[in-house]
Amino acid sequence: MPAAAFHQSDPHQRRVTGLFADQAGTQNNYDQAADKALSAQDVPQSFVLADSYGLPFGSGKRFLNHSRAANAIVGGWSVGAVQTYASGTPISIRCSNSYISGLLVPSLGGNPPSCRPNVVPGVPLYLSNQGPFVFGKTQELNPAAFAEPANFTLGNASRVSNIRLPASLDEDLSIEKRFTFTEKFNAMLRLEMFNAFNRHTFGGLDNIVTDPSFGRFTNAGGNRTMQMRLRISF
Repeated sequence: MPAAAFHQSDPHQRRVTGLFADQAGTQNNYDQAADKALSAQDVPQSFVLADSYGLPFGSGKRFLNHSRAANAIVGGWSVGAVQTYASGTPISIRCSNSYISGLLVPSLGGNPPSCRPNVVPGVPLYLSNQGPFVFGKTQELNPAAFAEPANFTLGNASRVSNIRLPASLDEDLSIEKRFTFTEKFNAMLRLEMFNAFNRHTFGGLDNIVTDPSFGRFTNAGGNRTMQMRLRISF
């Protein structure tokens, strides 16, 4: 059964908490209209496809349906998959911990969540010609494209930028064999592979403009996971 969804979140969301708390908050409580930006949860495209297929062999199927031996070996098999693909979420670009705005905007600890840098006109946001990607070393963002504002001034960068984390790509596969011994006694053996193609998900993009590691990914996940289960019914 295929299912697809294409959507965009509220672009006027001003405050972010919980899972997306690393996104910048309100910079100036006296001019909150200036904080209109993309939602921190904005995922423009999301596609999910779930499918299953019973192999046409064995008793009651099209092929090899007259032999008990053949049915025991090739009958009762089915395969399935769930494919999930989604755009990456946008991030905020933030200032260092030493920045002082002079406004009564609360800090949640660490770098001021409300501080945004200035965008340097004419400078590309992304670095190019860096060769093959190397985790922790390849610098995705151009530090020269941003400048920390002077204390007691406000930066002009958007609260949530259009710079996005990598897209999420995931495929889960399964294969299943059903055994029928009697009318009431049967079993099912199922092998499941989550993230079957072992795609890595990179996160923790350093978004503090003054950090030496600015624009580099700091964590990765997404290892393949496999499990097998046996269910007996009687």
